[in-house]
Amino acid sequence: MSKPITDVQSFDVFPPFWRSTTMVEESVLFVPPSPGHPAQAQLMFTPVDVPQLKSCTGEMTYEPGKDYLWSPGSRCLTQTAQSRISLLTDADLYPPRGSQKHGTCRDRNADLLFAETTEFHRVQTAVTYSHQLDGWQASWTPSPAYGLPRLSKRLQAGDPVRIVLLGDSISVGSNASGRYGVPPGNPGYGPLVAGAIERRFSSPVTFANLSVGGKDSGWGVEQMDAAVAAEPDLLIIAFGMNDASAKMPPDQFAANISRQIEILSEKRPDAECLLVAGMTGNPQWTGTQSELYPLYRDQLSQLQRPGVALADVLSVWEALISRKKYLDLTGNGLNHPNDFGHRVYAMVLLSVLHL
Repeated sequence: MSKPITDVQSFDVFPPFWRSTTMVEESVLFVPPSPGHPAQAQLMFTPVDVPQLKSCTGEMTYEPGKDYLWSPGSRCLTQTAQSRISLLTDADLYPPRGSQKHGTCRDRNADLLFAETTEFHRVQTAVTYSHQLDGWQASWTPSPAYGLPRLSKRLQAGDPVRIVLLGDSISVGSNASGRYGVPPGNPGYGPLVAGAIERRFSSPVTFANLSVGGKDSGWGVEQMDAAVAAEPDLLIIAFGMNDASAKMPPDQFAANISRQIEILSEKRPDAECLLVAGMTGNPQWTGTQSELYPLYRDQLSQLQRPGVALADVLSVWEALISRKKYLDLTGNGLNHPNDFGHRVYAMVLLSVLHL
């Protein structure tokens, strides 16, 4: 479906959190560290003042001291005995084996909690706080080897721009709140990117999303006639999650993506490509093949050239989950981002344009 971006609700994704001293609505999930102990959550950075907490739906604002505790110099938040903040227990997160539609646990005789739509969104908490930039983030800040010169020229001139997205369920926008009509109505990362470009420049932006859940890079090759027919100035290609779950060899993944680029170059030579190295799956999920995600990213990196750039979401995602729980960022418990995760995707893609 194609639509002008002016029809899509605006959500701020600037500046990217790694260039800002204010973290806006970072998502966390409160979980007791062990039975009988207060539920806790970990932040990405160390706040310099009391963090502000609200439900991810925005329907409940929480009070420090009453609902949660924070100590200066700490990244940890702790629920009080009378807290109104939602939480999930170990029993919630690891239901009996065979009880979930998807999500067999790798290291327990249990399933992983799987959320079809908004189950995680409704129990996660959004945290806004100020912090210091200490240089730690420099090691994973996205730095694309090449840019998108023709797109940049069009934007600088105020010319109309057409963006087409081809990917899997993450690119569809699955588990973003806007997909299910719940507050705050955050769209998936594709409309976030297109909307931010239109607000930054005077160019009218039209966005078409050809993504389909459950698909891989081989299917993407088969869709290139449709992608070309959509007449993109920028084609965003975003596969990898389903490829990894199916254990596709990295060289085959690279061949599939390379073929998509070749077809676009042959049939629409003025168009440019943005390749997305995406998030990881839940490390406890049997569908996650952790060793493949960085190999796919490295293959995408080798395909770069002027007009073909890499958006390395993976490096930022891995940095996040090195300091937080995977469940803080997930929309479905297994392999989709939540609202904050979709905003992280958008921030990384927009960084390729140096926005």
